[in-house]
Amino acid sequence: MRTISEIEELFGVEPELINSWVSEFSDHLSEWAKPEAGRTPLFTEADTLALALVHHYWEDDPDLENIHALLNTGEQTERRFVELIHLNTPIF
Repeated sequence: MRTISEIEELFGVEPELINSWVSEFSDHLSEWAKPEAGRTPLFTEADTLALALVHHYWEDDPDLENIHALLNTGEQTERRFVELIHLNTPIF
């Protein structure tokens, strides 16, 4: 699992943006990513893949409906997203 700091580093974005992604796309994330108050969020590989897709399609005025639709179709499991995650996962 990854911490919010690791997600921040992976995508080069501020934690506030990650928090807004978690809020907007919570239906596509595990319970670990959106824990109850006082608990630290942790991101599974599936969560990280979903956030990789969100990051890829994010822009100044993102098409949220399209991003939700892509997540619903499972596009986050495409090779380009899987490779991004695996290439940025430490071996040890």
